[in-house]
Amino acid sequence: MNGEPDLGGPIEYLITLNHEGPQSVSLRCMGKVLRADRVGVTPDEASTSFQIAATLERYEFVRGRAASQ
Repeated sequence: MNGEPDLGGPIEYLITLNHEGPQSVSLRCMGKVLRADRVGVTPDEASTSFQIAATLERYEFVRGRAASQ
């Protein structure tokens, strides 16, 4: 992603559950951006890091190699 996320725009993210356990499960999630806050910078610095609040509208289970991408 380049620049600030588009509020109300689509977002796709991956959630991994039981990462430390014997068998992890990954979810590929799709939703919309509700809020985006810059993190880790002073007002004078440019940042490409954001904390995102998003909806979860759809998800699918990801298996095997696709989960690590």
